[in-house]
Amino acid sequence: MVRFDLFKSFRQRRVRQKPHRITRQQVIEAYQTILGRAPESDEVVDAHVRQHGSEHRLWYVMLNGDEFTELRRAYLDAQQEPLVETPLPVARLSREQVIEGYRAVLGRTPESEDVIDDYLAHHADEHSLWRALVASPEFVSLRPHEYSDDAIMRVIHETFHRPAGFIDHEVSDETLAAMLARIQAQWTRLGTETPHWSVLTEDRFKADVINDQVIEDFYATGAGSAALIRHFEQRAGVEPTRGVCLELGCGVGRVTEHLSTIFEEVIAVDISPANLALCRERMQRRGITNVHLVQLGKFDDLRSLPQVDFLYSFIVLQHNPPPVQRALLDALLGKIRAGGQVLFQIPTDLEGYRFSADQYLGTEDVGMEIHALPRAEVLRLMADHGLTVFDVVPDTFVGAYGSDTFFGGKVHDVSCARL
Repeated sequence: MVRFDLFKSFRQRRVRQKPHRITRQQVIEAYQTILGRAPESDEVVDAHVRQHGSEHRLWYVMLNGDEFTELRRAYLDAQQEPLVETPLPVARLSREQVIEGYRAVLGRTPESEDVIDDYLAHHADEHSLWRALVASPEFVSLRPHEYSDDAIMRVIHETFHRPAGFIDHEVSDETLAAMLARIQAQWTRLGTETPHWSVLTEDRFKADVINDQVIEDFYATGAGSAALIRHFEQRAGVEPTRGVCLELGCGVGRVTEHLSTIFEEVIAVDISPANLALCRERMQRRGITNVHLVQLGKFDDLRSLPQVDFLYSFIVLQHNPPPVQRALLDALLGKIRAGGQVLFQIPTDLEGYRFSADQYLGTEDVGMEIHALPRAEVLRLMADHGLTVFDVVPDTFVGAYGSDTFFGGKVHDVSCARL
């Protein structure tokens, strides 16, 4: 049974939560508490452990997930019958419980004694009270998932005033190589065991259930991702740049095949040999001949890449630790020709995120990771390589506020690029 009183616990956790690596047990408990069931598999548990750096972030993502939203909608649908106007025979709630419920769910006290009396009259227990508060329009307006103006403003306000966390993003070449080797081992394993799911973590893309039709559905999603290029060009009012595109993190070619219809040539780079093998098969099957595949094994492989007209990368940089993120951007931004453009996504301000290079290499390798590089450092790198920032837009690729998509170009006079 789903516990709608979980919001009280969630608010309490939010106050006392400190950044830490979550455990498998915390994931299992969150599933039982929020969704009323166990996780589907050990793979799902491991994915949450890898992707969420704190218990608060885990709860945030699950509370704003599709499954809980459907559970809540079903509950609301079941509450369409009018409330019984006569008092219940026995009032099991106390006045203090109503006040506590208001404070925990809505963050305030009840409006009046009459409101308290009304809840006492129409709810048999604390569970019923909490369900009603969670279903209230006021609580809906407080949930960022509902995209209300108040909720969005609250998140922006909190982020604006939040102090910067320590993120170690400059390390020695030796440490950088060790980090890249770790990431390569992770994605070699993921590319071998569950390649499509490692790109889009939906159950239907898991290796043990995926079929030919689902694979086609998977690749069809790449069209929308490639269309972001034209979308950002139109938003910024700049002329399209075509020619040679460098795609960082091509994976199995989900977006690559669509990029091949936009650019004269696509240089598709990935760290996973297994993913690149599937990408190559896909390109051959589709008769695509303008895609050149490159495996990234060490940073020297990036330095040997040619100059390009466009850099494209989504849901890739986020899986690398900050020093690797910075090194990748530093190397690739330097490959942009005059008149070229860049469009990439990277987390920049995740709540509670910290990173220490020494601690990182001393921790257990748990697989797919989520990391952030400070926005100021990303902008500094773009400026260092002579790139004008056309647009920076918050995105939803990590399931929580704190990720940005950057669009820029190497032009001497911004007005020359305007439509």
